[in-house]
Amino acid sequence: MAITISEQYIIGRKAKNTMNARKRLFSVNSVTVLFLAALNLPTAAQHTHPYLYFTSATLSDIKDKLDNEPFATRWSRFISNADGHLTRPVYGFDNTREALGVAGICAFAWAMTGETKYADRAIQEALAIMQESQWHTGYSWNKGADLETAEASAACALVYDWCHDALTSTQRQTFKTNILKKSTNIYLGSIEKHNDWWVTNGVTNWCGVVHGGCGLAALALYDEDPAFSKAADYAFDHLETFLTSVTLQDGGGHEGVMYNRYGTTFANYFFTAATHVFGDDRGVPQKTADKLAGYWYMYLFGPDKKYANFNNMNESTFSGLYGEDHRKWEGGPCAVLCALWEAQSGRSDPLLLWGADNGGAAFYWKGVSPFYFLWRRDAAPAGVKPQLQKAVLFRGAGHAVFDEPDLWLVFNGGWTSNKSHHNMDLGSFVLVAHGERLVHDPGYKHAETADHSTILINGKGQPQNVQGTFLHFGSGASFHYLASDLSNCYEDVLTRFVRHIVMVDGRYIVLLDDLAAASAAAWEWRLQTRHDVTASGSSAQIAGQSKVLHVIAAAPADANASHGTASIEYVALKPAVSRDRETFVTVLYPADAGTSQPPVAWDANGTLSVGSDEIVFSGGPGNRLLARVNGENATALDKAADRTIIALGSTTISNPQSYQPMHFRPLSGNNHLTNPRFGVDGRRRPASARTSGIYFRHGTRLLSVKRVCSPLVRND
Repeated sequence: MAITISEQYIIGRKAKNTMNARKRLFSVNSVTVLFLAALNLPTAAQHTHPYLYFTSATLSDIKDKLDNEPFATRWSRFISNADGHLTRPVYGFDNTREALGVAGICAFAWAMTGETKYADRAIQEALAIMQESQWHTGYSWNKGADLETAEASAACALVYDWCHDALTSTQRQTFKTNILKKSTNIYLGSIEKHNDWWVTNGVTNWCGVVHGGCGLAALALYDEDPAFSKAADYAFDHLETFLTSVTLQDGGGHEGVMYNRYGTTFANYFFTAATHVFGDDRGVPQKTADKLAGYWYMYLFGPDKKYANFNNMNESTFSGLYGEDHRKWEGGPCAVLCALWEAQSGRSDPLLLWGADNGGAAFYWKGVSPFYFLWRRDAAPAGVKPQLQKAVLFRGAGHAVFDEPDLWLVFNGGWTSNKSHHNMDLGSFVLVAHGERLVHDPGYKHAETADHSTILINGKGQPQNVQGTFLHFGSGASFHYLASDLSNCYEDVLTRFVRHIVMVDGRYIVLLDDLAAASAAAWEWRLQTRHDVTASGSSAQIAGQSKVLHVIAAAPADANASHGTASIEYVALKPAVSRDRETFVTVLYPADAGTSQPPVAWDANGTLSVGSDEIVFSGGPGNRLLARVNGENATALDKAADRTIIALGSTTISNPQSYQPMHFRPLSGNNHLTNPRFGVDGRRRPASARTSGIYFRHGTRLLSVKRVCSPLVRND
């Protein structure tokens, strides 16, 4: 019974990878041939392509899925995309991402249909890439492999593996020569010579992309040169660490949705192939499943079908929803990652399935990635989108979401990274009211604190490498509440900054900013928007397309509202006098255009009145805590330290009846008997300690054929 990639992850809980179990290693003498024949094992010389994600024996399992939904409709679009590429001029190295799309789409179309026109076009694109004299730039800050190296490598890897039978012997040698020179040796130089900045950086997308793309090319030629096996081994090690660390507690990411998606996707291009080839997932799928990978993508996707675009991401990126509008190629969650993580979760997860069947793909796949057909479980189409929780906290990323039918707020209290793309934007948030975004993040290349909805002190903002802490998080029957401590996020000039946010009855937002400095300071409160702003006295109005957002300063008493333009429009609130301590109490009240703002009052005892509502904070400066909202107690619901996200789907995915990934695939080596990856105890060995030999997997056993003949020995 042939097993697909997605099914491989389903059985992970019960059928532990044999690399993580005790191994039995065998050394054989002149009876080797008879011994292998008795076990029906192929020799290294019989090893054939394709093997990265499927074999010629398992192709039929993927093909069988294509006639049924949810695959049939996407397959029709996929083939249409492939046909469109047939007459398109080559992109080559001038546009490695588009070249990857052409090469991957046409190569997969050939693998599924056997129509030579697709193989010819895929090979044409790969050969055009290889015409470039080198695949790396050689920056002063990055000497070796880079993103273009990785993208070119991935394109050539897919063509080499999926179109191998269509390549001439001369073309195969061209692939080998070019990949070795322009990808693998450059990649090895990054690791062994230059120690390039991304190599061990588990935050940046570069780590996932470069290890993933270059590793995939090396894996596609694993047995054809010792450099290839060495590079693939490095990639496996580094991506194990990357995938374990880049997905944070509760499934979030430091680098923002866009860059996280880029790095994680490329990392999994390699890691799923390596898992298939070696039968070893290192426990990574279980770890990411335990963190609820994928849920972050779902919760940060707003009711206006745009993301909370923190950390160098434009608001239009991944906007729309591919499942509703097929012109929105990238719209919504990442379909292939949702499909993969759902398969890895061990349960039938309706939310991740919805993301898989409604989300888009990277633009170069034009809406449909071949990895959808590889990673999506053979299960019925997803139903309607499950109802999301009304308040969740992604503790690792420092993102909080309040979600009510008419009001959606996402808050950033995470980290201003010094290892990746970053914004100095802690305390900022985006706000959607009645389906319209009224408070915005300015997007890509606007990193400074002054460009975000947070606090400036003496005109200065936040540095890199500072992190906030959540003090309080929770919900009552009619409110949601958080308190984020950002006191360590402005260097020495600021001594206290705690931002409290309350969503009241799903109708409006209250912010209380508790501030202190070492000496009298000029405080400035900012709110960013792409809409027109008017300001007067202590209030301002943001005029949306259908609603107005009233911005009302209840405190300090001498607050003056103004507006300005930096990267986009903003509202500013400033006290008339500099003070060493300050409290801003601000109400954000969406309403119909032409509607007056509600009456608002704040008293010294910590009570805020908004119309007939009453929100009470206990304590004084430095010790504030939400106490009551319209009489409802708010002091006994703190969840800041707890996982608030609830995994959906309780049905355990049943195990296939049999499972042998890459049946008898050699773990290492070729006719020249290159170095094996594992010692007799089953543990991974450093390159310097590996001995010569070829390893074959047979069920739960590893078989070693050594250069020096020896009696049959069993090592437990």
